[in-house]
Amino acid sequence: IIWPLISIPILVGSFLIFREGIIKLNSVRLANPILVGKFKSLANQPEIIKGIYLTSTSSGNDRKIDHLIDLSKKSELNAVVVDIKDSSGYISYDSAVPEAEKYKTELVEIKDIDSLIKKLHENNIYVIARMTVFQDPILARARPDWAVKNKYTGGTWYDRKRLAWIDPANREAWQYFAALAK
Repeated sequence: IIWPLISIPILVGSFLIFREGIIKLNSVRLANPILVGKFKSLANQPEIIKGIYLTSTSSGNDRKIDHLIDLSKKSELNAVVVDIKDSSGYISYDSAVPEAEKYKTELVEIKDIDSLIKKLHENNIYVIARMTVFQDPILARARPDWAVKNKYTGGTWYDRKRLAWIDPANREAWQYFAALAK
């Protein structure tokens, strides 16, 4: 399935949130390009983004990436959303963030994220990283003091899907998520 995406960066604290839709990038350019690892934003950013979402498992599969690149050459596909941290709380690449190792929040599906980004950029594919932030049962288990609390029990609060959330007012959690985003 190919569906259009907009890349409207909305600054929330230290985090950028991307929303779905279509937009001309010229109207929302940032004054300073965001650096991702060793990479600057794609040199020739598309005016209109038309992307596909990849799970971390798909992003770590060379055959699927090659198919995506081939598809981009035959269609209007010019962007990909890569899941680098999903609602399970697991980080899908080796983040080199000491706390991620300490809290055991990495489940590496993308073996070499730098090579993945480079390969996609070499094929003129705009890369958008998707990182679920506060819905994080793994981090809530490792750091229950950071979790949203149940007002009746004082323990960790769980939503209807039995997923725990991190308190969005917790500044230590902000630092952890910002370190992952870098």
